Amino acid sequence: MIKSAKKAIYKILKNKDVNDEELQTVFTGAESLLNSRPLIMVSGDVNDETALTPNHFLIGQMGGELAPDTVDTTAVNVC
Repeated sequence: MIKSAKKAIYKILKNKDVNDEELQTVFTGAESLLNSRPLIMVSGDVNDETALTPNHFLIGQMGGELAPDTVDTTAVNVC
């Protein structure tokens, strides 16, 4: 598990210099990626139930997305 986390973090960062906020975002993304991986073998049959992931225990759903649930779509007039 630690090896997978390190691989994800190194792939995202490469050799970049980042500040604390960016590093926290990278860690959160790697955590989300690892917690959305299935705990059991995934069947190729589309009629099967979704695979159980750690996110099911942590947040009650599959999770894994980094985008917010809602996006403010109000028009902004920049003049």
